[in-house]
Amino acid sequence: STRKASSAASDVYKRQGYNAQSFASSFDGSQTLVHKVNGHSVRSTGQELNFAITGKAFFLIEKDSGRYITKNGSFHIDASKQLTHISGGKLLVDGAPMNLQGTEFSVSSTGEVSEDGKVIGKINLVEPTTNAQLRPAGDGLYQLTEGGLLDVEGEVTQGAINTSNVNPAYEMSLSLIHI
Repeated sequence: STRKASSAASDVYKRQGYNAQSFASSFDGSQTLVHKVNGHSVRSTGQELNFAITGKAFFLIEKDSGRYITKNGSFHIDASKQLTHISGGKLLVDGAPMNLQGTEFSVSSTGEVSEDGKVIGKINLVEPTTNAQLRPAGDGLYQLTEGGLLDVEGEVTQGAINTSNVNPAYEMSLSLIHI
């Protein structure tokens, strides 16, 4: 039981500054617990500006304070007609925020963005390198503090969001260890 307590304490420590390799693997349904997530699922919302990603890919978001990654695919179109994350950051498409001008908008399973039936760009999907360190930044965003990001392919589902599979009993047991 000393080993279990030590392992649980290690999990709590990891949540202070995440190791990107275990963080990314947690989204593939492994038993790794990082930031209260031990897997993910996709939930249909029917909202055209909600996007889910399967696999290890993350959306790349740009804010005034830098670039962030997220699995949180809740977006809206702001007053300047840019795809904007709920945090206020811009979704990067072909490396830059994208202005939408048309009336019809869609995203393919490969992340290609079409407007009025014409492909106008591809959503940037990234994965942290194995030596990357991530810091939670709120609104489901994570900031890279060490290491790098790799461009990756992923499957995007429009009209859905990723949801975490939180294990409340395990999380409660972790909090009781420190009482």
